[in-house]
Amino acid sequence: GKKAMLGTISHHVLELLARASKTGRKGGKFLDTEYLLRICWDRYSQELEGIELDDKDYKFCQKTIAKVVDSSYNPLKLNVIDTEKRFQIPVIDNGFTYSSFNPLTGEIDVGDCELRGTMDLVTEIDKDTIEVIDWKTGLRKCWTTGKEKDYEYLLNNDIQLRMYDLACSILYPQYKHRLMTIHFINKGGPFTVAFDDKEREKTIDILKYHFTNITSN
Repeated sequence: GKKAMLGTISHHVLELLARASKTGRKGGKFLDTEYLLRICWDRYSQELEGIELDDKDYKFCQKTIAKVVDSSYNPLKLNVIDTEKRFQIPVIDNGFTYSSFNPLTGEIDVGDCELRGTMDLVTEIDKDTIEVIDWKTGLRKCWTTGKEKDYEYLLNNDIQLRMYDLACSILYPQYKHRLMTIHFINKGGPFTVAFDDKEREKTIDILKYHFTNITSN
């Protein structure tokens, strides 16, 4: 839909700025947010069949991007390690192996659960600390329950940041500390949480609970 597309456009502009930061660009059109927005706007608007984008939508993207650029979370001000970092990590642990009948082949499929995701931005704070930043352009609410996401929710109920933390502990073991930030650009700004070793054990237990429910259904 339209809202998702506007979020994608804004995300892509911020990603391109982060890539420019990572490669050390000091000037030129790839640091020009208006230039980048026009490129992304033209690309994605062609993919949106049946929905018209107008000047109001364009201004929404402009304002969204400007809020980030005018803040301390401007990608050009950060020490960028990775952008759109994708991970696919097998979970080799008791309770994460599945066995299911495949009706297409008539055979039993056996394998291990995989931790998969894509992190918008990974930055280095210092030699011991990284920060994962996830951009959100929409509402600060859980889409299934409608409950507003605050620090307590993000610590205890939001599996996304827990998954990112667990993945980063494997992907970036050289860093002792990992900060997980969801930046609700238009609805509250950045919220940052951190998880210790005990919390990572809890994350595995939460994942195992959901995995067991799925495989036994």
